[in-house]
Amino acid sequence: MAHAGLEATGVQAPVAPGRLPLLGHAVSLWREPIAFLESLRDHGEVVRLDIGTWPVHLLTSPELVHEVLVARAERFGRGRIFDRLKPVFGNGIVTTDGAFHRNQRRMIQPAFHRNHIARARLAEARQALDALEGALSGAAAPPAAVRSGPPSPAGAPAQAELAAAAGRPPA
Repeated sequence: MAHAGLEATGVQAPVAPGRLPLLGHAVSLWREPIAFLESLRDHGEVVRLDIGTWPVHLLTSPELVHEVLVARAERFGRGRIFDRLKPVFGNGIVTTDGAFHRNQRRMIQPAFHRNHIARARLAEARQALDALEGALSGAAAPPAAVRSGPPSPAGAPAQAELAAAAGRPPA
């Protein structure tokens, strides 16, 4: 979680190593983003990065991230970068705060439920099997929705159905 302007609250965070004049930490982030971000854990729970000349604070502790995103979310804004992104992305879930953000999040949340994702994965697997069967037989196979009906619930029944469709015994 990044938050710009933390110094205004009186919090002094260590600066991440490898800062370059004018570029800040942009080169490290560009070259090896995952390794660089993971290395920040060794420097504290709140670490300052500079993206160019723009200071950004990164939280490396899951507890602090929870504190900022959940427990005290109303006290933390998205920051200047999100204000600058609004003209590009509009007033949506990524760029908003507060009640509007909460309502947007609640509208899309069902799409990320594990059962919904499992059904989508099953449908994708059916399509891949159909394409493979069609390629192997030289003829187009019927669409998965026509051939196999509605998707089954997540978990073992879905795995058994996939195994049967692939001509293998269930695991």
